[in-house]
Amino acid sequence: MYQEFYQNSPHLIWPLVGLAIFFFSFLGVLFYVTVILRKNPVVDHMATLPLDDDESIVEEVRDND
Repeated sequence: MYQEFYQNSPHLIWPLVGLAIFFFSFLGVLFYVTVILRKNPVVDHMATLPLDDDESIVEEVRDND
């Protein structure tokens, strides 16, 4: 019943356009995170924060004030 309705519809391209936009956006964000942010020294510093001692973080904050 619905096959005849959807078979000749000119609007069937829009779900594919939406899928393509999502796919290329996802690949762009994945590339940005894995390639560009990997070289950023701020990200390396933030990644080691959970492993630092609490006292050294407090001293760094006091030194910056």
